[in-house]
Amino acid sequence: MRLITKQTDYAIRILGSMAGGSDAVHTTTELAEKLKISKPFVRAIMQKLNKERIIFSTKGKGGGFRMATEPDQISIVSLINIFQGPVKLDDCLIRKSVCPEVKTCPLKKKLQDIGCYINEEFKDLTLDKILK
Repeated sequence: MRLITKQTDYAIRILGSMAGGSDAVHTTTELAEKLKISKPFVRAIMQKLNKERIIFSTKGKGGGFRMATEPDQISIVSLINIFQGPVKLDDCLIRKSVCPEVKTCPLKKKLQDIGCYINEEFKDLTLDKILK
């Protein structure tokens, strides 16, 4: 079970790199080379971040991406939600198929509680706190 997917991890790394020079313009090529991430993967992440208005893009010569949101306003849980949906730990850890005992499973409630706790902890964790 992975709590944070590769795409979410890369988004955090990209934003961390961009946040260093708050008003600087960054290109997908520059970020891909600097962070050693494939250019198409960087481009896909940037498109999602742009759509969510965390960054904004400028087209044409001298164009690229800049931060639209301050790092202290970007919660890790918001990035998780954008790239992978909310953290849910209520899937069965024992069976791969749908469990016939889902309504009476003693583990399900505990896993849901842990998922809620993780979401709460990540909600208060912002990009600037990670960068410090």
